[in-house]
Amino acid sequence: MTSTAQCPLPARITEVVSLIADGLSAKEIAIKLGISPNTTNSYIATAMAITGVHRSTALVATALRKGWIE
Repeated sequence: MTSTAQCPLPARITEVVSLIADGLSAKEIAIKLGISPNTTNSYIATAMAITGVHRSTALVATALRKGWIE
């Protein structure tokens, strides 16, 4: 569950971040969501730019800390 009212990330990108938190790779996320790996990586890059972090672990930590993902 996400707190979308406060989350600056679009819903699809929040979904990708949540799947990263579940331990899925970019390729696994792409397969699960039916998108290309390039799109997955683009979503991750966008999320990092919005949140100002430089690693996916920091992205997940930020999203968890702020309550955007569980």
